[in-house]
Amino acid sequence: MVFVLGPDLQPRDPINLQAASVNGIAPVLRSAAVSRDGSLLFVASGTAHAGSLFGFQPARLLVVDAASGTLLHDVSLPNDWAAGWIFPY
Repeated sequence: MVFVLGPDLQPRDPINLQAASVNGIAPVLRSAAVSRDGSLLFVASGTAHAGSLFGFQPARLLVVDAASGTLLHDVSLPNDWAAGWIFPY
């Protein structure tokens, strides 16, 4: 789940990213950024190594429609390390 606040810092509906699960485990979120027009949410996910509770998850960029919470794209990143910070364009 991604918990979201609006520009007025009031809670909005959370975004469920279960559709991007790996082997039944929800994605490990690293960072997130909103597009300049506010229509898209970019989420970096993945782990650098297997943790104590969950296994390794490949680095991915998840692109989510900010209004509906729908997962639009699940992009594999070309390395085995966890995704880093996302900077808005």
